[in-house]
Amino acid sequence: MKFTILATVLLSLSLVGAQNLKNKEQKFVQYPENIDLDFTKKERVFLSEAFSQEYISVIDKDVNASRRFKHLLRNRVCFIYVPYEEKLKSYPKLSSIGFFTDFNKNPKKDLIFDRETFNVLKYNFTFFSKESYKVRIDNTNYVLVVESQFKK
Repeated sequence: MKFTILATVLLSLSLVGAQNLKNKEQKFVQYPENIDLDFTKKERVFLSEAFSQEYISVIDKDVNASRRFKHLLRNRVCFIYVPYEEKLKSYPKLSSIGFFTDFNKNPKKDLIFDRETFNVLKYNFTFFSKESYKVRIDNTNYVLVVESQFKK
């Protein structure tokens, strides 16, 4: 009798738990084909400006870490030109984010903004969160957009 009651309770709890998991939206990162290519020379420079050689070795050895950084640099970062000053004021400034200094204690600040050489990895963003975000590049009409890794 006790076994039947216990079995019924456990079965009920597992069904409720399974239903809760079914109702929660599970998100998976969908990578495009371009992440299967090796890091480019430019991407290697970006990594070396932001991280220690030891950490870059970890990224190189860990397929998932390598894929995440390639996806970030190749597909998730872009710049939007915003001609209206009033619209620009709605975005936080890049200078308010600060530098990522865990590995490079003295990152070099870019004196002039150049979309081709701008290294997003030098900044203290939460790159692998579920949210996308936008920040204004100080003293320009550009907004940096970092899309969520879960965006399709």
